[in-house]
Formats: sequence, C-alpha cells, structure tokens
Amino acid sequence: MKKKNDKKSGLILVVEDDIGCNESFTISLEDKGYSVLSYYNGNKLMNDLSEGEVSYDLAFVDNELPGMGGLDICNKLKIRYPDRPIILQSGYSNSPPKFQFDGFWSKCSGRQSLLNLIGTLIKR
Repeated sequence: MKKKNDKKSGLILVVEDDIGCNESFTISLEDKGYSVLSYYNGNKLMNDLSEGEVSYDLAFVDNELPGMGGLDICNKLKIRYPDRPIILQSGYSNSPPKFQFDGFWSKCSGRQSLLNLIGTLIKR
C-alpha cells in the first residue's frame, strides 16, 4: 500500500523570542515540508524587510515579544503585504480583536491544529 505524501510547500516566517519554542516550531514545520525563516525579535525582522531580504508565504508571529510586540508586527506586515496570511500565537487562549491577522493559535492548542491552520491559510 502506498503511503500518502503529506509534505507541504511554502516559506513560513516564524517570529518567536523563546528559543525552545522557535526551534520546536521550526522542526515541526520542516518535518511537514515547509521552509522556515526564524526570527527572535521584531526589530531584526523589520530591518530585514526594509532591506528587501525577506520573502515569505505565511507569517507565524508570537503576540508577546520584547521590543516590538506581535500586534505591531502583524500591522506592519499587513500594510506591506496585505495578501499574505498571518497567524498570531499566544500563550493565552483569548484571541485579541481580529483585524491585523488571519488566524489565531493558542500555545495551549495541539501542534496538529497549528499545522492544519497553516495548511488552510497557505492554500488560499
């Protein structure tokens, strides 16, 4: 019996300051076939964006970041790339008002729910 290929494609931008979480997300996404570009703070990301060094298909942004917060990053990304989906993630289960991002994922949710959400948003 042939096994179904569940490999995906696309470049995911991961913005997460917790090194362990960032690495864990990166490994999970790469295992599913996505390419990943990781950032540990929004300031470095914004600098690279202004220099034209970043291209991505979906952004996965932590809400609580040092310096520039997740909602500020989402706002700046939506202004610059309005058609690219953004998932805001948080350790809290309550979603902030949804106007700067396309999906919300709580760190309390299972990893599979994140992968399903990413798959849905990238297909749009």
